[in-house]
Amino acid sequence: EVTAHLPSGQELLVSGTLKSLVDMLDPNRFQQSHKAYIVNLDQIEKASPLFSGNFNLILKDPAKTTIPLSRRYSKKFKQFLKW
Repeated sequence: EVTAHLPSGQELLVSGTLKSLVDMLDPNRFQQSHKAYIVNLDQIEKASPLFSGNFNLILKDPAKTTIPLSRRYSKKFKQFLKW
């Protein structure tokens, strides 16, 4: 099962794997940022660089949730977000 975090703060349990969820979602709106995370591109406020080419994505929610963006996925993100 996968836990989905909604902008409202609500959490939903989704059956299936992260891979199956990635395959179902619109790639223009959702991208995998780390082996354990998928993020809605519309919910990203900014990206903060870390060491070794990794980043933290800061979301627009009131808690300013941070999601890791690993080097493995950062090149694809840069294309979608036009960094």
